[in-house]
Amino acid sequence: MQCPLTTTVLLQNIYYIGTAIGFIIKEILWLRLVLIVAGLCMIARGLILQDYVIVFWMSLFAVINLVQVIRILLEKKEVHIDVEILDLYRKIFIEMKTREFMIFWKMG
Repeated sequence: MQCPLTTTVLLQNIYYIGTAIGFIIKEILWLRLVLIVAGLCMIARGLILQDYVIVFWMSLFAVINLVQVIRILLEKKEVHIDVEILDLYRKIFIEMKTREFMIFWKMG
């Protein structure tokens, strides 16, 4: 019976450490990943204690962060530039990311 109490305290402290680390991380992708891991610790703690309010809110936060991680990764993905405008991109717009250039190109 003493093991769940020790486990829950450990999980709660891992959550607090992850949140504290989150305060010093500048890169938003890594911040969200750390918060997901920290949140999973609190979800596990909530399940052990059968505190489903904690499970609900931490699950919601984890899903929000996961969606944002996916969005960030998709934004970082290179976009294909058609051969017809590739020279233009390389000569004039090389400073832009391919995604930025294609958004700019489609606006014109």
